[in-house]
This record gives sequence, C-alpha cells and structure tokens, in this order.
Amino acid sequence: MILDTLDRVGCQGTCRPRTPGARPHIRTRVLVASLFAAGLILPTAVLAQDAPAPPAPEPVEAAPVARIAEPDVGRENSVKFRRTPAFVESEGERVVARVNGVPMRMKDVFGQHLLAYLISGKHGKETLQAAIHRELLCQYALQLGLHRTLQYEETADATRVYEARLLVARLGPMYERQNKDLDKARRELRATDEEVEAYYKEHQGRYKRYSEDHARKVIKSMLSKRKFNAAHKQWLSKIMAEVPVTVNGKEVPHEVLTKSLYALYRESGRPPDQVGPNPLASYLTKVTGATDESADSYDKLMRAEVTVGSFTQELKDMMPPTEVMIPEPERPRISRNRLMFGSILIGSVKNYVMAEKAKQEGIGWVGMPSKPLKGRSKRQHLVDELWRHLGLHPPTSVEVTPEEVEAHIAAHPERYKQMIAHGSEAKARQMASKSIAHEKAKKKRRELTDRLAASATIEILDESFR
Repeated sequence: MILDTLDRVGCQGTCRPRTPGARPHIRTRVLVASLFAAGLILPTAVLAQDAPAPPAPEPVEAAPVARIAEPDVGRENSVKFRRTPAFVESEGERVVARVNGVPMRMKDVFGQHLLAYLISGKHGKETLQAAIHRELLCQYALQLGLHRTLQYEETADATRVYEARLLVARLGPMYERQNKDLDKARRELRATDEEVEAYYKEHQGRYKRYSEDHARKVIKSMLSKRKFNAAHKQWLSKIMAEVPVTVNGKEVPHEVLTKSLYALYRESGRPPDQVGPNPLASYLTKVTGATDESADSYDKLMRAEVTVGSFTQELKDMMPPTEVMIPEPERPRISRNRLMFGSILIGSVKNYVMAEKAKQEGIGWVGMPSKPLKGRSKRQHLVDELWRHLGLHPPTSVEVTPEEVEAHIAAHPERYKQMIAHGSEAKARQMASKSIAHEKAKKKRRELTDRLAASATIEILDESFR
C-alpha cells in the first residue's frame, strides 16, 4: 500500500536507484520509511478517506457440495485419505437414494468407479440417474418373474465365477509386484562376471553359434533368472505357510504345496524325485476319490470344493479365466493329463494365495483399475434378460421392413455410397437394417424407462446429486 502511495505522489523516477547492480527494492523501502516518518507521505487509508466507500457485496449462498465424511486431515492429505480402504468402504455403504423404497448405496451407483468419484467428485448426477433407471428396469423384470428363468440363472452364475477369477488374476500379480522383498531380490540377485565366465568355460560347446559377447549376455540373463527363481520359490513357500488351503474340508499339508512349486520353475536337469504327477494333483485325487480315468471321476475331481483363505470355489472355477466369458456347458474342459502333470493347478492356487494376502493387507482393493470387468453384474444380466423378453436384445431381433431400409439409405446417401458403387448393395442393406434396428430398440428402451420413472417414487437423499 505504501509503494502504491509513493507512485501517486510522483516518486517513480526520483526514488529509483541508478547504481548498476544495486537492490532497488531495499533502497526504495528505506526512502519510503523516512518520508513516512517525516509526515511527507500519508497512509493510503488517509489519502482515500474522502472517497466514497464501495457498497458491501450481497451475501451469496454457497452451492451444495458432495458430502464426504472425512476427518480434518488437511487439504494436502485429503485426496490421500479418500484412497484408504476404510473410507472407501464406509462411503460405499452410504445410502444416497431410494427407488420405490429400495435403498441405493454409493457402491450400487458407482461400482468399480467409486474411488474415482470420491477423488474427483465428477459425473455424480449422471451416474446416479443411470443407476436409478437400471434399478427401475430390474424391479420391472422381477415383477415379470424373469429372475427365475433358467437362462438368467445360468448366465448370472457364470458371471459370478468369471468376475471372481478375473479379480484374483489381477490381485495376485499386483500383490507380487508391490512386494519389497521380491523387488530387492530382483535388483540384487544378479550373476557376477566370475560366475558367467565359469559357466561359459564349462558349457562353451553349447554357444558355438553365438559370438562370445552375446553368449555371455545370454548366460548372465539365465543365471540371474535362476537366482531370482530360487528366491521367489522360497518367498512363495513362506507365503503359502501363512494361508490355509483346504479341499473338501481337509487342509492340504504345507509340504504338498511346496513340493508342487517345482512345476512353476521348470529347468533342465530336474531331480528324479520331482518326475511324475504334481504332488498337489495327486493329493486332490486321493481326497476326492477320483483315481481312475473315467469321465465321472474327472467331474468329481473338478467339482471338489477348494478354500484358500476367504475364497471358496469349485476346482473348475479356479482355473485361469478365458478372454471371453463362456457359458458353463460350453466351457472347454482341461485335459486330465495337463491337470496332473502341468503347472495350471498349482499356478491357480498360487494366485488365490497371493490374492488372499493382498486382501488381508489392504493392497489392490482400492487401487484396482477403473476399467469395467468383461463380466457383468447380476443387475445388468437381469436387465439384459428383460430386453430379451421384450424382443429388444440383441437389437438385430427388432423387425425392420424393406421400405424402412430403402428410406434409410436414401436419407444417408454418403454413408453407403462407396458400398453401392463397388457393387455391395446387399452389404449396404444389411448395415442399414442393423442401424435401423438399433435405433428402434434404443427408442423403445427409452420409452419404457421414461414410463417406469413417471410412475415410480424416487427419493434423492444427498443434495449434491440433485
């Protein structure tokens, strides 16, 4: 304020020091202080005392913000706090709306995107609106009794299994990547130059086709991997000792699991006592009584109930997830030979063990990717069953007349011009028919949703979503 007053009385030029390299702000402040003490410069408040005071601003009501119940942790730690499992879990159980009396929790609304919303606070209204529409459609499907259809029950069960396996397949490697002991072993357990040179001299005949430099690089990578595999096997054996594994209620001995780990670290020159069926597979056949090669024996083995910590699945449901969800009757069978002699069985148990450790330590559950799983929730499958019941799923099942196809092509000539020019009129009509069917199905779905919303009782309990 004093420097502003100095500018007003015309001291801009006379008060600026001219010495090169000087610090103008210090000299200016000293001069201003002297003039102020002598009474030659008055404070800004005195100079402006005759000026009319500006009108006081009218009070403005603050806009409502999303209610996020968190302690006073400071602004810089606010986002970090919202990532904690306890906070995400408590917010997930909060009821934000009711649809015909049915409560809708935050986790019902946002699903796997709950953490992203808690951090950003964006797209809350739109997401809640879509969730309300889905709930209305689910309630309508329940009224029609579609949840009792065989097709829905089979699909919902397949979805549950698929999502559980995919979640474990993500959590296991995530826990392994975040383990500090393994990270340290990966960095420190490198083969030395002396070890590489000794191995090269002993097995020089194997690397005749390589140059010496390339051969040494290959040997160093191989020896480093062997060292890390030994450390990884020791670490995994220790982890497996902490998580109980049972088959049909009987706990699997720890030595059976540790002896089965050799299948995950296959190397040449395997000891003779490790040739033959995997110890874990042999133990399963003994517990279930599936000792012969018959189909009934195989099914008995695959339907054994395996419990790893808090996870309980049938053995067939623990196998690695496929890229595309396949209904139960069409799911490909795993050969008995591969199950008995391969690494698929112990590998699946290993993933569940690490997923259980991740769950116990709170690793991964909050940091999971927000990308939706390829499997769908039970609600979504119920909605799909409703569309199928109404003849709107798949959209191509909607009836389209030839007149509508011709009118559509005429209305969008640029879209189909190249196809027709190359003689693909049939393909152009097929694409036009799909486009019309999709739009008609979309319109009918929207009409049904609007009709259900108009007759429903919808309560928004959180002001931030209105």
